[in-house]
Amino acid sequence: MEQMEQLEIAYQNKDTTSKVLADGSVAIVDYESGYDKADKIKYLNYLAGIASRYHIRKTECPILRMIVIYTGDVHRSQASAVYDIGAVQVNVEPAFLSELDAESIFQKLKEKVAAGQMLTDEELMEFIILPLSYRRKEDKRRQVRKSVRLAAGIRDRGQ
Repeated sequence: MEQMEQLEIAYQNKDTTSKVLADGSVAIVDYESGYDKADKIKYLNYLAGIASRYHIRKTECPILRMIVIYTGDVHRSQASAVYDIGAVQVNVEPAFLSELDAESIFQKLKEKVAAGQMLTDEELMEFIILPLSYRRKEDKRRQVRKSVRLAAGIRDRGQ
């Protein structure tokens, strides 16, 4: 099955994105600013809905990966990756923005922008998520202001 068709089947809503990975599996990515065990039911519904759409189209469902990106408000010790209710078990792959070394990332971005270098796709993503890696609202606001000032220095307006 081609990638666009897989994404069409897997797509959920504006808050959740899907991506076909190099190994043919499909990653469903959700973002959370808090941890709630009940969210696992939401993910279970996402995954069951996707599997159902593959079944309706009479195509083999690929391996589904549920990736949850937690903002700096959530630390690893607060979250569980497994929801086990006996007959069904949901395993999410959590990513914690609180574990990023935000100051080092910002310094690296600052140096590249000052040197007029193009940013990679990964660096552009870091630019976007960096403020979300902080826990306190004031720290997030401060980083947004710093990031906006730095972004103004990017020479290539396409970036």
